[in-house]
Amino acid sequence: MLRGAQCKIIVVFTLILSLFTFNIGFAEYTTVATYAGWTTVDIPGVMRFQIPPTMEIQSEGYKKKTEQIGGNTYEFMKALKAYTTLQFVANQKGLNAGTKFGFGHYSRVLADMIPASGAFGSGHRLNLTKKELTELRPIMAANIKQGYSLDPRWHFTMNYFSPIVVQNISGKDCLTFAYIRTLDNKPPVVVHCFNFYGKKHDLNFQISYRITERNIWEYPGNDLRDVLNTVYFYGDL
Repeated sequence: MLRGAQCKIIVVFTLILSLFTFNIGFAEYTTVATYAGWTTVDIPGVMRFQIPPTMEIQSEGYKKKTEQIGGNTYEFMKALKAYTTLQFVANQKGLNAGTKFGFGHYSRVLADMIPASGAFGSGHRLNLTKKELTELRPIMAANIKQGYSLDPRWHFTMNYFSPIVVQNISGKDCLTFAYIRTLDNKPPVVVHCFNFYGKKHDLNFQISYRITERNIWEYPGNDLRDVLNTVYFYGDL
């Protein structure tokens, strides 16, 4: 019988292997796919993409419920909302209505757009060296940790942070990376990030879900990873 420490090592190894398996599938997405039965999300003048039947667009009613929680989390989100020019959230189906499935599982597709930072230029191509990407890794990880530390009620642990690579999606380069995190002793979540840098706006696109629920979120025909295949940009950001 495995001891606790051995079990923990095996779990972390399995999570990293899962993350690596996901990442090696990321290539250049130049052909836009359309899946029957999926919901098309259209952000006028910016982009469109699809989400699988296991997901739903987060309702205003659910957003108001989270706002009523109050505390530092709400204050931070309120400040972020004032700064962003676009915010889109899709969550697991049933969360809006408060169903057992909705509250018992976790997945998200996020799109946050903010004024351009000019950090990595403003073209369609990101010309970063391997050394620069390596140096950027701890900076990105620290920024994420800082965001979670804004609310002391969150017990955040970053289990793994992947190397950062440049990937092309729908004709635009982005910084692609992922991390595995746990909050308040809940099951670990893998968060895949795709950061785009435009002339007017920066766009952070995320796909996340619980690793322990891969049988739901990576199921053929409903695979959240296939959302990337459906991304299409209307023009410059």
